[in-house]
Amino acid sequence: MRTRLAGCSMRAGFFSATGCEEGSGLHPAALDEPAPVAPALPDAHFHLGFVADKAEFIADAALAGGTVFAASVTPDEYRETRSDLARCSDWADEGGIGAFGPVRLAVGLHPWWVPADEAQLETVLAAFDEALSETRFVGEVGLDFSKRREATRNAQLLAFRHIAKQCAEAGGKVLSVHCVKAYDDALRILKETGCLEACTCIFHWFSGSSHQLQQAIKAGCRFSVGRRMLATKKGREYVKVIPLERLLLETDAPDVVNPELAQPQVAYSFAQTQASPLDTLSRLAEIRGIGASELADLIRGNALSVLG
Repeated sequence: MRTRLAGCSMRAGFFSATGCEEGSGLHPAALDEPAPVAPALPDAHFHLGFVADKAEFIADAALAGGTVFAASVTPDEYRETRSDLARCSDWADEGGIGAFGPVRLAVGLHPWWVPADEAQLETVLAAFDEALSETRFVGEVGLDFSKRREATRNAQLLAFRHIAKQCAEAGGKVLSVHCVKAYDDALRILKETGCLEACTCIFHWFSGSSHQLQQAIKAGCRFSVGRRMLATKKGREYVKVIPLERLLLETDAPDVVNPELAQPQVAYSFAQTQASPLDTLSRLAEIRGIGASELADLIRGNALSVLG
């Protein structure tokens, strides 16, 4: 796989073109080094478990200097993805914290996957607890009280409180939190369990009220922002007030339809992820009145402090 380094261009397009057309007057010695470019933008919310060729994805992410928070939707998906990554001998878990090269592998229980059956939920939460000791990273977890998910509301509350409590007791975890029409409950649970103080909580694609946003900011939460958040007027207004040091970028890729009905496995490359954060960065820079390069450096620093 690393033989793709040969030559003066790269399939994934991570390095700029050398401009080596015939008659360009470029001295052959200039072809010895690739044109310098900044590392890829960090992605604070991505679904690696949905990607068919994980080995290729992680190799390309490393080559580009990227960092990817790989959310999982169930403990089983986390376990399968961890097994896939462990087979990539170049990417052993560094320090036993869920860091496989550029990937930060998170154990999660997405609210869409929370079972209503009490016995099934107990089994899933036991699997979550077992995996929690293997990684600093937790996600996707949270609450979704949209009409489509009403049937599991009580189970979701039980599951999220359990997860937040376990994370608080362990300390030092980084959570990516999904929340739809449930921000008061989510913030209350994070506070009551001590998770806000003991861990780093990132709201993925914040969509609550402006008052709830202020509560989350006051609580010290961080926010991962992507194209879809900036596609809404409310989202654009929110990123004006989120402190710059709390901002992260996300793709929430790859896009799949009804993923809870069958575990997706799609052809998706690291290169495909890059257009989204670049576009998000450009729009954020315009909204905040700051240079894109300066903002990129700030966001890379934010990601480094959270994801390592």
